[in-house]
Amino acid sequence: MIAGMNSSVIETLSLFAIHAGVAGASDRIAAIPAASGHGKTTLTAALVGSGFEYLSDEALVFSDTGTVLPYPKPFALSKWSAKKLGITPQGEETLSTASDLGSTVGSGGELTDLVLSEFGHSDVKLDPLPRSQAVAALIQYSFNHYKDPARAFRIATEVARDLNVWRLEYDDPIEAAGLISDTLV
Repeated sequence: MIAGMNSSVIETLSLFAIHAGVAGASDRIAAIPAASGHGKTTLTAALVGSGFEYLSDEALVFSDTGTVLPYPKPFALSKWSAKKLGITPQGEETLSTASDLGSTVGSGGELTDLVLSEFGHSDVKLDPLPRSQAVAALIQYSFNHYKDPARAFRIATEVARDLNVWRLEYDDPIEAAGLISDTLV
């Protein structure tokens, strides 16, 4: 229900928005684009729990100049995710905030890293990818690129120009968050 409401709201934005979790640490902002149900909320919550600031677990929102704007909302964690993160589940879906995880909401800035995650691997690995993968992922997971395709493509290519792009293979979100933190911060 919450995901549906958020999708409806985000689709009405005039800003370019991608379905992604977003967290920042030091001078780095990392986004994890993914479809619903592919672990981005759990992984973002694990990053926030490991010291990253929270920007969103739902939408990577860009201004026209490519600046990341926060879209914070409560994390809607499944029972499995809540348990994995050390939170007592409150039914099938547990709402949790950045402060519940010991962090704060960040103010945004420049996207520095794009993490393309693949859940279901027994070994955790974070490998670099070519920047060309970023444009495809930003458009693929966009909520609203169809409203102004030329603008969306311009923002995606400008943002991708300086990005570090990574493929993350993982099974344990806590272990994956630790590897991301060790690599990026």
